[in-house]
Amino acid sequence: MKISSLEGLRGAAALLVVIFHMQFMWHGMRWLQGGYLAVDLFFVLSGFVIAATYGERMTDGLAWRIFMIRRFGRLYPTQLVASIALFALLNGSALLSGGMLAARSSLPSPTELFAVFTMSQGLPLYGHLVGLPVTWSTSCEFFVYMLFGALCLALRGRARVATFVALAAFGYGVAVAASIGSASCISAGGCFNLLFDYGWARCLAGFFLGALIAHCRTTRAVVELTRPLTQCLALALAMMVIVVSARDYKGMSLSVASFAAPFVFALLVAALSSDQGPVARLFSLRVFQWLGAVSYSVYLVHDVFRPLLDYFASRATSPVLIGGSFVLVSYGTAQILHTRVEQPWRARIYAWSDSLREKGRSVAIE
Repeated sequence: MKISSLEGLRGAAALLVVIFHMQFMWHGMRWLQGGYLAVDLFFVLSGFVIAATYGERMTDGLAWRIFMIRRFGRLYPTQLVASIALFALLNGSALLSGGMLAARSSLPSPTELFAVFTMSQGLPLYGHLVGLPVTWSTSCEFFVYMLFGALCLALRGRARVATFVALAAFGYGVAVAASIGSASCISAGGCFNLLFDYGWARCLAGFFLGALIAHCRTTRAVVELTRPLTQCLALALAMMVIVVSARDYKGMSLSVASFAAPFVFALLVAALSSDQGPVARLFSLRVFQWLGAVSYSVYLVHDVFRPLLDYFASRATSPVLIGGSFVLVSYGTAQILHTRVEQPWRARIYAWSDSLREKGRSVAIE
């Protein structure tokens, strides 16, 4: 299922992540510091699209295998190439600056290689970010896909809905508790900014909230949310949460506002689910459609260039020039990665999954 406005919204979220990772260069522009919440928007979007597309198709083991093969084809080839590019960049830079010994110190450990090749970076197994830092979230999504598919096979109707609610509530509760407890976000800020440790909880909360919206998308409650005024209010609320969560008031962090993010993003996705209305038309513009098309590639590849951004930002006198160059290089490289790796490998693996489906049909007929 492709809803153009949601594709454009995904592109805007990816751009926000890129800007968030530049924000340290503009001291005082603290409204950018809530950009990490765009990842939670990714999770909600993913849950909605996956549930709307595959929820009713998951009827047997073959359907589950085809679903996982397609998800693998969507995520794995691009993240593997981007991860290898990061290792090459780090080791090449180390070799040029410090010789062979420095380059060896930048080589990934066997454990890190295992994590990258099994896409398990996002599981709470390693105690630190592994490989390309942002891939913790794509790793979490992949394993949540497995869980979603298994649940769709095992459960129907109210039992499925109840389980989605329980998983969303569980993930949300763990994420809030971890933010307040281990991350001390009430005083330090950064609530919900959980990565390799409890990022899986953020993924559970956002994904299954999105899946619930997809399940209820034809109900009167969700249809009412697609009205033009509701769309505008939902977008305004989403922007407000991102901005407010990065602010202080009388010395107290307002980061607790980020705890509303999954619900506000679910409201926004529900409001755009009909793909009609003023906000839907905004995100359906060609520029947002292109941003959406390359969103996965740019989400990965901009992180490859962050070490270079750190290096030049500490030495440059023009942060605007450095930041603009970072954005242009990231999107230019993302376009190449999208056309040379993401699209062709996705097409190959999707074709393989389609052949399995046809083979399964022929066996059933026989």
